[in-house]
Amino acid sequence: MNLTQFLFCNLLREYFVFVFVFSLLDNQVMLRDVSADLYEKLGFLLNPASFRGSWIHLAGKLGYTNTHVANFKLRPMHSTQVMLEDWAQRADATVFKLYQAVQAIGREDAARELESMLVPLCTTV
Repeated sequence: MNLTQFLFCNLLREYFVFVFVFSLLDNQVMLRDVSADLYEKLGFLLNPASFRGSWIHLAGKLGYTNTHVANFKLRPMHSTQVMLEDWAQRADATVFKLYQAVQAIGREDAARELESMLVPLCTTV
């Protein structure tokens, strides 16, 4: 923990706030570096394209076009995994950005799968 983080956490402590804050700077875990089972877990949760908050909604949040989505649909049982493998090749494809995207589509279940990969700025203060 650097000095800024230390001071921030101590400031929060003075106000009796309980937080679990994630820092953009401290969460540079790249998606390409995570285990294969995480891709499978996310696929299990997001592959049913008929549900709101499916992999198709996530694809839109990650910047994919309808043409990309059509290509990912060619592997219907593994669309999420194929999309994530493709997105993981981008230079800015961090677990934190994926976490933000799954939260934005309302998929807290998928977000929980990613939380263990995030580095907390402060845990209980």
